[in-house]
Amino acid sequence: MELNYIDLVNRINQYYNSATKKKLDIKVEEKPFLVITKKARDEISHSNFLGWLFDTPDIQAKVVTLFIQAIYNRGMKQNPKLKSLTYISTFIPISLYGGLSVSDINVERECKTENGRKIDIVVEFAAKNSKCAQIRKIRLVIENKVYAKESADQTTDYYTNYNGKDKYKNIYIYLTPKPNSQIKDLKEASCQCKDFLEMNYQDILDGVLESLCVDNDISEYYRKIIQDYINTLTYFTTPESEGKNNKKNEYKFMAMDTTTRELLESFFNENRDLITTSLEALRDVADDEENEELAEQLHEITGVKNSNAKDYTKYTTNIDGHCNPYGKTELVAEIAKDYLSKHTQEEFAKNFKSTQCYIGQYVDNVNKIHPRFGTCPDKDGKEAGYSKQWTKANIGKFLDEAKKQGYEIKRV
Repeated sequence: MELNYIDLVNRINQYYNSATKKKLDIKVEEKPFLVITKKARDEISHSNFLGWLFDTPDIQAKVVTLFIQAIYNRGMKQNPKLKSLTYISTFIPISLYGGLSVSDINVERECKTENGRKIDIVVEFAAKNSKCAQIRKIRLVIENKVYAKESADQTTDYYTNYNGKDKYKNIYIYLTPKPNSQIKDLKEASCQCKDFLEMNYQDILDGVLESLCVDNDISEYYRKIIQDYINTLTYFTTPESEGKNNKKNEYKFMAMDTTTRELLESFFNENRDLITTSLEALRDVADDEENEELAEQLHEITGVKNSNAKDYTKYTTNIDGHCNPYGKTELVAEIAKDYLSKHTQEEFAKNFKSTQCYIGQYVDNVNKIHPRFGTCPDKDGKEAGYSKQWTKANIGKFLDEAKKQGYEIKRV
């Protein structure tokens, strides 16, 4: 429903006075510790917290038991035939979790492998259930990734380090902040070693952290620490709030707790008409050629392109091993800078004709004469200019030219 001006003013006033908005404001204002210290998306900080959780004597048995159940729940959705799941499904049936007991828990952070690599978290423990007197030794091998990418053969080395070396039954976990929308359809882990089970922070929040927070047998002291960490996972970060740890802001939140989810659902339902009207108004503004950045932001939010049908395809390239996705203009700029750092402006103009490269007498004032051109120096320090105006219709020729010069480019 689109609102007229009077209705819109009234709805904005209602929005500012709504109880749901005030509750959400409190969640934003009450920053958790890792947000205050700009570590909310810092991988080591998250590994340290999980290591503490596993290694705290008063709660570690509950943590391990809940974590096993979370492993089972994710594993049955992702890959029920995974070898390590048989250690849980046959020895610790899901129906017997109430009778499961764990003991002799040992936790190690940055555990060194035989070849000197360091595994984020290793948890060893003995387990048995009420239906079986047999005690089985189980080892959790957890590799945590937030923004870092897996290095060559990393998970394969971790698997080799433990597989068949002792009496422990090993369960390999590849932990990432990927949302459920990305992880729900996985049939195997996205890391190199397919003997790993991929879990996300939502699995840990749903299966472990929220259960601990409502457990009356756990002291208020521990519940406050855990709740602060939950608030970190659910806090909506920005590049500015995280500094160098979140430049791409890929994971605006790492997981969503029940309370925040319900608040957001209420907020949307209460303000659906206001949100719809705002998006429609902004989409009209974004149709202007000068507001392409706004158009891209709207497309990211709504999944719907504005009426001038701009193309929002992203690309990756093999320059210096970077895999970050680029828009068309960014892609051309990155390749132009890389190529010109090794070649002359004349070679660039010859091999990248689609860029409308300006050299010679025009290049000294290229930005003044042609504001829609970018510039960068060639290998001799001479400036070359290249077009910054790229659309779905003209980017194809540039991609062909770049591939002929040895650049690997993929659509994402």
